[in-house]
Parts: sequence; structure tokens; C-alpha cells
Amino acid sequence: MRIEKIKAENNSIVIAVEDEQNKIRFRISLDDFLRLGCKKGQELDQQKFESLQKAHRYYFCYRKCCNKLQLKDYSVKEISDYLDKYVDLLADEKEKIINDLISQNFLRDELTAESQLYCDQVKLIGKKKSAYKMRKRGIDKQIIDDTLSKIDNEEEMQRGIIKGKQLLKTIKNKSYKETIYYLRNKLSEEGFGNIDEIMSDLAVEYDQEKEVSALIYQMKKISRLYKKRYSKKALSSAYYKYLLSKGFESNLIAQELAKENENEDM
Repeated sequence: MRIEKIKAENNSIVIAVEDEQNKIRFRISLDDFLRLGCKKGQELDQQKFESLQKAHRYYFCYRKCCNKLQLKDYSVKEISDYLDKYVDLLADEKEKIINDLISQNFLRDELTAESQLYCDQVKLIGKKKSAYKMRKRGIDKQIIDDTLSKIDNEEEMQRGIIKGKQLLKTIKNKSYKETIYYLRNKLSEEGFGNIDEIMSDLAVEYDQEKEVSALIYQMKKISRLYKKRYSKKALSSAYYKYLLSKGFESNLIAQELAKENENEDM
């Protein structure tokens, strides 16, 4: 093998290598070019050729990582997992790429954690869910704790209250009990820990008119199915069990079922 051409291109060095049967182009960094001491017309032994291959792999994978990191923040683990798909990349080459990215401040789990927290705050996600996301991304527990410590309990509560108000606007035709259960469950899913305080501030009140309206809606929702499935005698009992499972009070269910039966008898 012989180096036929050397060309500087896009902050890299392109080296064309040929023999009687093959033509190969390597793209390597300027640092590796100077380290390897490549010259036009130079004959390459096996060791030199393999060094060029290694420098080419490093440059290709390093640039791939840099391109990814330009678009968004990634954790060390995520970049490490990304490099795993390049099966020809040796373990020491992978380690060097990651260490170089870290030393050049392109890859820092502290910044990734802060970026994750900022995005979650904008989306009104609680600290517990943020911590879960960071752990899933392979970020160290101490970094997670340090990042989340910047958010005090009052800030967290205010975000929870705003989130709770947003959720309330989406809840339609549910019983008071189911509304409270749904709200608490969703706040927990969104990573808020101080749910009792948030619920206390939201102060969701029982509204008899809304409760009756929701109950009637739920009855109408299943009436066609239940009338096909149950006899007229068993229908009231089936309605009762279903509505009770939806959180409605037994006396209110009995009251509305009595009205329903009266209307059907007329």
C-alpha cells in the first residue's frame, strides 16, 4: 500500500491509499495526521495501515457523536450506548472518544441533568419523575440530587397546583370521588410528592348538580349495552354496581334509578 494523495478537507485530512487492486480513502483528524507522520508517496506496512484504520474509525465516530450533541444534550451512558452500534470500534477507541468529549466539555452529565430538569419544569413535571428520567439516562445519583436540590418545595408546589388546575379542566362527567382519585393519581404519575398540600390548595368542592349530571351521563353511556345484556329485572342491580364502582354515592344512585324506572313505566 502506498499513500497517493493527501488533502485537507472540512477540518480533517483525507488520505488516499492505493495498491494494484484497491483504492481506499481515510479521513482522520489533524492531530492524528501529525502523530502518524503521513507523507505522500509513503509505503505503508501492516502496522501503519492499521494505525490509519484506527484513526479513521476514531474520527468517523467522534464526528458522529459531535453531530448528535449539537442537536441535544446526551448523557455519557447514552453516547456510550450509541457507540455500541459501531461494532468495529474497539473498547479503547470508544473510551478515548468519550474521554475526549468530556475533556472538551461536549459531554457533561451535569449539563444534561440541568437540561432535563429545565424541560420538565416547562412541561410541569414533578421532581420525582425528573429523577426517574435522569436515572434512566444513566446519570449518577449525586448529580441528580445536586440538580434537584436547586428546586425548593414552594416552587414544586406551585407547579403542582398549576398542573392540577390543568388536569381539572380535562375531567368531564366523573363522580366527585373518581375526580379526586384521578387527580391524585395523575399528579403522582407526573412526579409530584407533596400531593396532599396540592390537593388542599386546589380545594375541589362537591357539587350536587354536577354529580347528578355525571351520574346520568354514565348511565346513558352504558344503557344500550346493559339493556341487551340484562333482563329488565336485573338491569337496576347492574346499573347500581357499575355506578357504585364509578364513585357515586349509593343514595344518589338509588334516587336516580328510581326516577329512571318511573319514566320507563309511564
